Amino acid sequence: MKKLGSLGILLVALNLTGCSLQNNFKHLSSSLLGLNRRITLFGADGHVIRSWDCRCKVEMKGGDAWFVSDAGKAIAVMGTVLVEEL
Repeated sequence: MKKLGSLGILLVALNLTGCSLQNNFKHLSSSLLGLNRRITLFGADGHVIRSWDCRCKVEMKGGDAWFVSDAGKAIAVMGTVLVEEL
């Protein structure tokens, strides 16, 4: 019974480490290469004002989202922003 409990604890620890490693890899990949993302800016009434599909790193600072589009333009948006990985 003790062996089964120890095995269960080991599997949980490895699973948590795996998630952490996966998150670290995703953050590193985003920082170095950017990720395929869709950034959508919404108006106060919920309608879509504008949407961008690009390979970018998005930085959130306060209520602002900053990114560089595929066209090489630096874009800062303020308001309700949804960032999705494609």
